[in-house]
Amino acid sequence: MAYPGYPQQQPGMQQYGPQAYKLTCSAQKLDAKDGVAGLGSSDPYVVVKNAQGKPCGKSSTIMKNLNPSWQPFEVDVQLCGGMDGRITVEVFDWDKDGSDDMIGTIQTTLKELVATLKVPRPIINRAKMGRMFYKDSGHFIVSAAEPVQQSKANAKVYTFTFHGSNLDRKDLSGTSDPFFVIYGTPKIPLTFTQGNAFVAAPTHKKDKKDKKDKKDKKKDKKYGGVAAKPVMVYKSKFIPKDLNPKWPAFDFEVRLAGGVDAPITIYVYDWDQDGEHDLIGACKCTLRDLLVPNAMLPLIHHEKQGRVGYSNSGVLHAISAVPSSKAVTDDTLIHAYKIQLGGAKLASRDLLSKSDPFVKVKQQNGTVLHQTEAIMNNPNPLFKEFTIEVVKAGGLDTPLTFEFWDYDGNGKHDLIGACVATLRELSFFQQNPYWRVVNPQKLDNLGYKNSGYLHMHKLESVMGMSMGYPPQQGYPPQQGYPPQQGYPPQQGYPPQQGYPPQTRVPAAAGLPTAARLPTAARLPAAARVPAATRVPAATRVPAASWLPSAAGLPAAARLPTTGWLSAARLPTCWLPPTARLSAARVSAAAGLSATRVPATTGLPTTGWLPSPGTAGQALSMCSQYLLSVSFQK
Repeated sequence: MAYPGYPQQQPGMQQYGPQAYKLTCSAQKLDAKDGVAGLGSSDPYVVVKNAQGKPCGKSSTIMKNLNPSWQPFEVDVQLCGGMDGRITVEVFDWDKDGSDDMIGTIQTTLKELVATLKVPRPIINRAKMGRMFYKDSGHFIVSAAEPVQQSKANAKVYTFTFHGSNLDRKDLSGTSDPFFVIYGTPKIPLTFTQGNAFVAAPTHKKDKKDKKDKKDKKKDKKYGGVAAKPVMVYKSKFIPKDLNPKWPAFDFEVRLAGGVDAPITIYVYDWDQDGEHDLIGACKCTLRDLLVPNAMLPLIHHEKQGRVGYSNSGVLHAISAVPSSKAVTDDTLIHAYKIQLGGAKLASRDLLSKSDPFVKVKQQNGTVLHQTEAIMNNPNPLFKEFTIEVVKAGGLDTPLTFEFWDYDGNGKHDLIGACVATLRELSFFQQNPYWRVVNPQKLDNLGYKNSGYLHMHKLESVMGMSMGYPPQQGYPPQQGYPPQQGYPPQQGYPPQQGYPPQTRVPAAAGLPTAARLPTAARLPAAARVPAATRVPAATRVPAASWLPSAAGLPAAARLPTTGWLSAARLPTCWLPPTARLSAARVSAAAGLSATRVPATTGLPTTGWLPSPGTAGQALSMCSQYLLSVSFQK
């Protein structure tokens, strides 16, 4: 059976389906969970969970409707365990106090939902099973299933837009100045995981079937864990005097939350000028919850929860969550921060004058990372810029203490107050540049609020090498290579004059055997004269007829030793058969010696007798020819 989004399977060809399905769903005749039974209504929404209870998709909430039609929402195929993985469709009634009521559930698979559209499925509330006349709590219908090749939940960065509604009044004027902060468990670079009490191993387990996690594992080797406890990873601007604020859109990286399904907490505060901001309420969720269109999250104040008549301190609305094309910030490349800070309204520690403040920046173990200069008689000092290395600070999420002291010439400096913040928290100083400075010795004093403020003027990152891997102890620090001057200009090779004329070495002065060319340097067999073109052995001059070496003439010009005709006489091939001598041939009385003409001095072909003749005529012609050859030489 073919499913939407899955191409037709070809023999011998592996196909991969979509990452998610966008489901269009509705329900009919849901149970009423609010108001008087039979007369009330519900605010239903849908959650799809896998066999382990992990959310794979979530719909928006429809207010006061027992026959809702939800906006299309995505269901992640991978999280469902594939098309055949068992899933549970849960239908809830949203409550403004955060205690949502279960309407009912459906047990099925994603394959069944996609393959059988527009088929009503009964919603069963297991708590009501067995009751008299109970059949179901409504029906759930999937009317459309659109395959999604790139799931929205797989983005690295999102652009969120948050609104608030019906927030508590925290000021005497009957309003509030709200802002929000997000706390998460961000991934921590490997450099800061060893011996750091603020770092823990990742809390979520990776599914062996999760291919995406396997790919991320290779990419995230520079991260060695997550924050041991939630730390502030984002801070918004405050909106003055508004109980229904609309905050500006902001970009948020998934890794800062620890993952799309990692728990995060959003706190909403009322900003106060004295720095003692009042909590309005908080909500716990995941980024996947915020991806739902117009997600509604009740804000609960922990001190008010459980009071009679208390429901919430307002509602946070995630109006939109759009995947962003913004590049992910690699905070492992941040080497240091350039910081310029000051004080504001610092308390005086001198009897007859104002304080002479300076600041110590300390690690949690008390190690001083930096001490500023002292500025005399000034409650609003601005100190010189200084640099703090991230490694020495213990990372971006390790708390640092900023202590303000009043300088005394005798060395007995007086503590004005202190505040605690992380480097990441300080990076949001443009939203609110003030941190309250508190003297712990005065906290119990009646009416005491603070001893002034830390005023952040500048915090600029200095990029450097990746801090993903811890420093290696094996090799000493490398200074790098000195600046290269390059190679000097090349003049090229001088003009070549060629080889001088070669003179051959005479045979007598030949090189000794040891100086001759080795066999490997001789001409290869392919370049030698082929045997077919050599002089045949039958036509060579016999060695016996050569002149002795003492004669000095080359072998080709030598005469036979006596000059007489050799015993070989004239070859039979010189004269045509009809002109040859008879078997008796010339006798010794003819005056010729036994040594006759060698083969090399034989008569040319043109000197043969054209016709048969006597032996005397042939002998006469041979004698004349031999005399002419002798005179020529």
